[in-house]
This record gives sequence, structure tokens and C-alpha cells, in this order.
Amino acid sequence: MADSTVQEARKEYEALLQERAWYDVLYRDISDYFQPWRSRFLSSDAGKPKRNGKNARNRALLSVRVARAGLMGGLTPQARPWFGLTTPDPDMMDYGPVKEWTYDVQLRMFDRFARTNIYDTLHETYGDDVTFGISSLNVEDDDLDVLRGYVAPIGSFVIANSHRLEVDTWFQRRTMTVRQLVMKFGAEKCSQRVNSLWNQQQLHIPIEIIHAIRPRTEREYGDLSAKNMPWSSCRFETEGNTENKYLSESGYREFPVMCSRWEKTGEDSYGKPPAVDCLGAARGLQKFEDRRLQALDKLINPPMNAPTFLQSGGVTILPGETNYYEGGPQSKVEPAIIIDPRMFVEAREELHDIESQIDAAMFVDLFLLIANDTRSGITAEEIRAKKEERLLQVGPTIQRIMREKLKPLIDRSFAIMLRRGEFPPPPPELSGVNLGVEFLAPLAAAQRAVATDSLERTMAFAVNSSKFFPSILDNIDDDAAIREYAKAVGTPPKILRDPKFVKQIREDRHKQDQVQQMAEMAKPAKDAMTAAKVASEATPQPGSVLANLAANAPPPTAPPSSVLPPNLSVVGGRP
Repeated sequence: MADSTVQEARKEYEALLQERAWYDVLYRDISDYFQPWRSRFLSSDAGKPKRNGKNARNRALLSVRVARAGLMGGLTPQARPWFGLTTPDPDMMDYGPVKEWTYDVQLRMFDRFARTNIYDTLHETYGDDVTFGISSLNVEDDDLDVLRGYVAPIGSFVIANSHRLEVDTWFQRRTMTVRQLVMKFGAEKCSQRVNSLWNQQQLHIPIEIIHAIRPRTEREYGDLSAKNMPWSSCRFETEGNTENKYLSESGYREFPVMCSRWEKTGEDSYGKPPAVDCLGAARGLQKFEDRRLQALDKLINPPMNAPTFLQSGGVTILPGETNYYEGGPQSKVEPAIIIDPRMFVEAREELHDIESQIDAAMFVDLFLLIANDTRSGITAEEIRAKKEERLLQVGPTIQRIMREKLKPLIDRSFAIMLRRGEFPPPPPELSGVNLGVEFLAPLAAAQRAVATDSLERTMAFAVNSSKFFPSILDNIDDDAAIREYAKAVGTPPKILRDPKFVKQIREDRHKQDQVQQMAEMAKPAKDAMTAAKVASEATPQPGSVLANLAANAPPPTAPPSSVLPPNLSVVGGRP
């Protein structure tokens, strides 16, 4: 099916741009104090870095840096596995071929992420999350790297929600040079304006284009072409496009853009950032720092008062300005203002108080918990308890980032790699099974630590109580306990054996124990028989004790038949 016309797409973009205008004032203000380089509200902003003129004290900028690095290391660390694939049926994950295949796929995805720019783009988006409350990451097929990520700066994109309040419409305004347009789309797809600039060899003139991704409402059943996919993808020039034609018309099988919102209210499309909670403190910090520096300048280089008769020269007063006044011969030169140096101690404390407000709003105390705690003798248990307490504040936001950014990223990347033949054939048991995602990163694991705490307390209580009530351990399923604990702490699935294999190991061990026990029981009897045989075959020496006993022993008599075992009979006087 053909997409909507360029006029319709442009009209929809203008409507969404008008809706975002309510946020633009706030975004510009936040950008000035927290990330001056990250905003791009005009296409002409591209390639023109902003000066950081409003930040005499860079605490707000550093807080973004710490929060961005903390989220990166806590949610998507490159150095360790941060997600795993799961099946709807937990028992299926214990099946060897399924467990091995999902683990192999997981490792292949980590390797692909490391080979492309996914981790770089994630690091960028976390800064946008904490600063502006929303980020945009577009994952595309790539001929060289299989998949590649592109981050849209704040101010360059607009979004809209579906009826489920999930982002399903995305427009981005960006610039491409004449040379880039012709190379990517071909001269026949470009406007007359671009072709004219191309013919004039003005190859590096920036041209504004818009990329629109929207759900395709009309589709032909059975048509698998790009123009019939669930998501429509169109690009067009915004100026000089008198022909009203698209640069490209295509589509996506999955929605390729991950727009995570830090905190959202109702049906709003855009999120509320933590930076807005300390925007006033960031402004006040810069104003207070300016006043403090002025006072310091006046202390070191104060304005002076001097009598007018010195104005004609003869006296040098450097540095600083001089105020002349009418005075007598006894008048002298003296500072116009005397600054008490003790005020700087109070000013420093006030600055630290304002900076602590910014750190608290940006969760710096969570990500630098150990570094900021300078006390001696602090225990690991205390650090863990404090970290769990901080996580209660940011926990819902972490869940939203996982749901709106990381889960769609994994799904999109999995689909691209599967279509590219990057995975081995799955086992037959996974036919028609929808795989899930389980997050294993430090922040996700810390949230699951509550489960491990309850498990550890239960096990400790049972072990301690078993000293007085041994039967209490009968209530503990040790196999279930170790598997639940491993799941909670994110243990790689290959470490735990298949329950069927564990059962076989135990059966083999039980058989070995039985054989060993029977051997141990048979050893005394064997030793006794050997001793008896040796004794019966020995010839007593004349005069020895054994010879005397044999000489004085009474003749053997047959025992009564009543005392013989029922299966024995007397033959020749012996049983």
C-alpha cells in the first residue's frame, strides 16, 4: 500500500511540533545548565557547538556525567552479561538443548553489540533520560555491522502515543548535505533544488529532511514487500520539494525506535526528568557562585576611597577602582568596602548544600555510594542496605527504562540477527515459543536482592532451629532453593546442571554407596573365615597350649535336631 502524501506527513509533523512546543521552553532551560551540547531545536544548530556560558560552577554537568555512567554500568555493562533469554515455561529452561541454545544466542548478541556502536548510543541516551526525561534510539539494519544505532538529540524529534500509551509515531528533523542525499537516495529521488546544487558542485550545502515512522493502517494480506510492512518509513525534503515526492518509501517489521521516558504523567507523550527537580538549585548555584566570586574579588582587589587632592597624581593605587571625595589634609586612602573573610566559610557551606540538592535529585548518592562514604569501619552489609534503600527511589524508573528501551532493543536486535542468519538452528522444542527477556545487570540484580534476603533468612532460620528440632529441615527443598537463589542473583544458566542429570548423578552415587557399604560389611566375615581356615589347617606343636587344648577337648556330639536351622540336616554327625 502507498503511504500518505508528503503534504499529509508534513501536516502531521507540524501538529506534533506544536504539541511539543510546551516542552521546548523547559528543555532549552535545562539544556543550558545540564547539557548545553545535547539540544538541537533548529536544523541550523548542527555542527555548531554551544558555549557553556551559564555554568560558573559545573556541579550540574558533573551530576549528569555520574548518573549517565551509573546507569550505563548498572543497566547495560559491556564487561558482563546484562540480560538473558527465557521461555514462558520455566521447566523448559532446564532442558539441556534449550538452555544451551538460549545461552549461545545471548553470547552472540553481546558480541554483536560490542562490535557495533550500540553501547556508545546507550551511553548517550542515558544522559538524555536524566536530563530531559526522554531519549530516542533508532536501531537500523546495517550492511557492515548487521545492526547500528542512531541517537536523535532532544529538539530534533517529535513523538505520539498509541491507544496503549506506547510510542508508535516518530518524526525526526535532521540535515544531510547534497552529496549525502544523492549518494544515499539517488539524484532521481531528490528535488530539483538538490539536483541543481549537485550540478553546480555545491556538494556540502546542508538540506533539511524529515524521517517519519508511523503505523501503516492499510496493508495487503500476503504482501511481504517493504511497502506493506506494519510500520511505514518515509523521508522527504522540507524545503524546495515542489514536486512533493518522497526521498524513500519503505517499512519495518518491528518499530525501530526506542523512546524511554523517565517519568510520565497520564497520557503525556513526553517524560518528566529528574533534572527539573533541581533546575532551581542549578540556577541558584550559578548566581550564588557569581556573587561569591565578586565578594572574593572585592576582598582581594577592593574599591578604594581617596581624597580629591590625590586625583591629580602623585599616588598610585593599584589594583581596583578609586572613588574620590572631598577631604582635608588628614584624609587618607582606604578601602571603600571591607569584606569579612569569615563569610567565605559560610558561603562554602551554602554552596555545598545547594550542590547536595542537585546530587540528590540526580541520584549521584546512589551511584557514588561507596566513594562518598568516608567513614571507617563500614561493613559490606551496611553498604548493601543503603544501596537497597536508594534503589527504592529509582526502582520504578529502572523498570520503565527496561520496558521502553532495553526490551525493545533486544527484540529488535534479535529479529535483525535472526533474519541475517546470525544464530544456529533452534531446538525443535522452541518451535512457536515466544522468548522472554530477563535482566541480569547490577541494578536489576539489586532489585531482586529482596528475594535473596528472604531466602537467606529462611535457610539460616532452618539451620539454626535444626539444632533443637532436626525435623524442621524436612521442609526445605534444597534443589528448589539453589535454583531460586541462582535465578535471583543472575547466575549463568550453564552453571546449573539439568535436573534429570542431577537425578542420574544421585542414583549412581547411591549405587556406589551401597556397593561400598556391602563391601565394608563383608570384610569382617571374610576376615573371620580366613582366620578360621588358618586355624583349622595349623598343626599344633607338642607341648603348646593349642596341643594341650586339643588333647583335653571332649569328643564332638551332634546338637539336637530342634536347634538346627530348618534348611540344614545332620550327615555323618555334622551339620
